[in-house]
Amino acid sequence: MGPQKIFGCGNQRDNRWFALLTTSHHEQAVVARLAMHGIQSFTPTYDSERVWKNRQKKTIHLPLFPNYVFAQLIGRDSCIALSLPGIHRILGRKGMPIPLSEQEIRFLKADHGGEQVKPFSGLVAGQKVRFLSGPLKGLEGVLVRQENGLHFVVSIALINQFAAVRVSAEALCPLSAAN
Repeated sequence: MGPQKIFGCGNQRDNRWFALLTTSHHEQAVVARLAMHGIQSFTPTYDSERVWKNRQKKTIHLPLFPNYVFAQLIGRDSCIALSLPGIHRILGRKGMPIPLSEQEIRFLKADHGGEQVKPFSGLVAGQKVRFLSGPLKGLEGVLVRQENGLHFVVSIALINQFAAVRVSAEALCPLSAAN
């Protein structure tokens, strides 16, 4: 089944924004290709400071959401987008693209008063987590956030007491609700 049947090319009447899944590290190239076809798109970025082997610091621009581009698709634009190199699909459910809300797009495009939007690790205060490595590997507990960072809380059930240690989010993985 071709993209026209799956996405109903030509049936959209308004200018909604959609998320496009792209080839890895091709976000900016996809934005440029879409622009050549008159399709408005963007990929939000953030600045990250990197230290190279020679100890020089350099600020680089990285995609906020790697492998994703947001595009305003009107009419047959979805067919054009799907035919371009570097675009795998338009995100949605059961083969139907789902637009992002206006509030989400406004958030992604906003200035935020000079504050930079940065990626979030996905760990949330109150979430059950497990250590991935080190002397605490395999230990499970709850993540809490305090003003000076993340803290891992372990419960000693037998004595109904708790202990906490400051941790880096990279050392933890979230536990699914089934665990």
